[in-house]
Amino acid sequence: RGRQAATTLRSTNPDATPSSDSDELDSAAWRDLEWRVSRARLVERFRRGVVRRKARFLPYKGAAAWARTMGIGRTEEDWVAWRELGEDWTPYVPLQPQVYYAKTGDWISWEHFLTGDGDAFLEPQQHAQEILPPNYFVTVDYGQFVPWDLGGSPQPVVRRAFQTTAPSRILDVGCGAGDNANWLAARGHRVLGVDLNPGAVSAALDRRDHLFAEHIRKSGGSADFRVDNVLEMTHAVEFDIALDSGLLHCLSDAHQSQYLARLARAVQIGGGLYVGCFSDMKP
Repeated sequence: RGRQAATTLRSTNPDATPSSDSDELDSAAWRDLEWRVSRARLVERFRRGVVRRKARFLPYKGAAAWARTMGIGRTEEDWVAWRELGEDWTPYVPLQPQVYYAKTGDWISWEHFLTGDGDAFLEPQQHAQEILPPNYFVTVDYGQFVPWDLGGSPQPVVRRAFQTTAPSRILDVGCGAGDNANWLAARGHRVLGVDLNPGAVSAALDRRDHLFAEHIRKSGGSADFRVDNVLEMTHAVEFDIALDSGLLHCLSDAHQSQYLARLARAVQIGGGLYVGCFSDMKP
């Protein structure tokens, strides 16, 4: 049964080398089987993280400040109608704030939550870069579930954008667990991923070594990862392309300018910048 299962796995992998007529598994089939086992383990670890996930919602004042910047309305009905649109949502605010913040003892009313209701403790126009706790992205535990973890697969938009791109030198800023960077390396690109979170970099290296190593070796690409602050990067014209998947909008206006200046130093003249930006508001 084990031989039959491995043969089935081999036949569904387009990268696997056709085997001989022998019943014995060849080296390509073993590599394919090992790759699939490693991926299954990663998926299971990711699933367990989801099951044991602890909510990381903003405190009431922060969530209320965010809601007020969105101009949702004044009532629960306004909230539900806006939420159903699916636009500009954030995982840092509960879907049912009246339930969650009632348990914390902070809930007052829908009007208060959405408009302030005469309460000046936070102005509605407060920018959201002041809402997320300092060092939030540094302290996120990649051993647990995080909303933006791709679980070993690249983002579809990245897959489409680079489907026919010739091998290039790519800087992946805010790389997270490295799924975009590792996929690009497996297609022959030379990629450096940087992230402020040491746990993210550790996860990226682990996935490179256990999920992508063989594909990267075959393609001639490379993937390296390091802990770095994007506002302090010192790379000098080393890359053809910079990839930003969800980082730019996490920075304040002043930090955005500083960050873009760092990218300009790192990417050669005529190079490209790919930005995946989810909101023109700060998170």
